[in-house]
Amino acid sequence: MTNNHGLHVEMRDGEIVVTLPHTRFAVTYYKLANDPQLYLNVQSFPTQQDRDAGMTAEEFLAEAWELAHLRARELGWIVRTMRGRALFSE
Repeated sequence: MTNNHGLHVEMRDGEIVVTLPHTRFAVTYYKLANDPQLYLNVQSFPTQQDRDAGMTAEEFLAEAWELAHLRARELGWIVRTMRGRALFSE
């Protein structure tokens, strides 16, 4: 899955991976079995800007979170929303 900013989302080993191709921007999100949250793997957190990215690391992270959230819904990790809050499946 790719959005209009060129970010790419895929599943790898049970985790959601969001990348901006041809840059160093990549993050990984995961969900614990009985925990109703999506977590960012901090080891994948971009620590530097990338001049070739066309966006800042902060902008990338905001877009990546949105795409990871959408993928989590597609996977059934998020089963519905209630007053703007996501509810996750177990």
